[in-house]
Amino acid sequence: MNAATDNPLIVENGEAVISGGNFHGQPIAFVMDFLKIGIAELANVSKRRIERLVNPQLNEGLPPFLSPQTGLQSGAMILQYAAAS
Repeated sequence: MNAATDNPLIVENGEAVISGGNFHGQPIAFVMDFLKIGIAELANVSKRRIERLVNPQLNEGLPPFLSPQTGLQSGAMILQYAAAS
């Protein structure tokens, strides 16, 4: 009854009642977990779209890694690496 995790705190033999505002955080944690799952799924879709752009077998005739010169230039390859990580 006199825990610091809920309102109010009763101290000094009931002479003082302190409202600490220490509310239960579980509802916010649930929403943030669902938001995290949604953001992870959007990031996964974005990664697949970038892979489709830079992969010459999937991008319907665009140059590999969207680079004007293949070989030493990596073009947009780093975008796909960063998205995958």
